[in-house]
Parts: sequence; C-alpha cells; structure tokens
Amino acid sequence: MGKVYVPIEIEVPVLTCYSYVKNSLKDPKFIAAYKSLHAGREYSGRIVEDTENRRLAIEESAIDTLTHIRHKGWTITYEFVETGGTTTRIGVSVEYGTFLALMGMTTTKIQSINEVLARITSLLALEYNRQTSNLRSTNIADS
Repeated sequence: MGKVYVPIEIEVPVLTCYSYVKNSLKDPKFIAAYKSLHAGREYSGRIVEDTENRRLAIEESAIDTLTHIRHKGWTITYEFVETGGTTTRIGVSVEYGTFLALMGMTTTKIQSINEVLARITSLLALEYNRQTSNLRSTNIADS
C-alpha cells in the first residue's frame, strides 16, 4: 500500500474546515463537475470514518477502464487539529492499494500527489476567501 501525506496550517477555525470538507462531497456543483468529467458515472466517494471536527476518511472506488469493474481505489483522509483560536492544522493523505498501484503502473503515486495538492489548494481557497471577506468587512466599516 502506498501513501502520500502533507500537513498544512490555515487561518480558519477547525469547525469551518471540517464542515467545508464534509459538505463539499455532497455539493451539487461538485457532483455536476464530476459527471461532466466522467460521463455516465456517479461519484463513488463515501465517508467511511467521521469523527466530528477531528477526522474524515473518504473511500473512492477505482474503475478498470477495460472491464468497468469497480475495486478499492483511494482512501483520502483529513485530520483536523485546532492549533489556536482560528488556526487549524490539517493533515491530508491519500492511500492506495497494491492492486491500484500495479494497474496504474507508475502513475498511481503521481495521481495521489495531484489529488493531495488539489485538496490542499481547495483548503487554501477557503482560507483566502475568509481573509478577503474579513478585509472587505473591515473596509466597509472604515467607510
């Protein structure tokens, strides 16, 4: 089994981070984007572990493009740790099984790295949005 892991610290409260990740899996815009990229397929991600404001683990199936058989694909895990009032350290990892690694030849680790980076980028966007919202509120109050 292979694993890619990256921790990140962002200026967003732990409850907001946890809710953001959990709710994004059911977001209609996310589901629509997934369907447009994977014609004829439904998103396979499901939460398999949920410790409120602490940990989320999501399993996503892999599909063999020749046989169209689903098998164990990725497990994406988020670990949330409040490090200060509005700061959260989030560990994001992607684990993949040996079968997936063999089927993907040498690309599985690269795909895992890209998956982690996409999820980190999403969390950074959450932080950035919060910072710009606070800045706009401050500018309005100063006017």
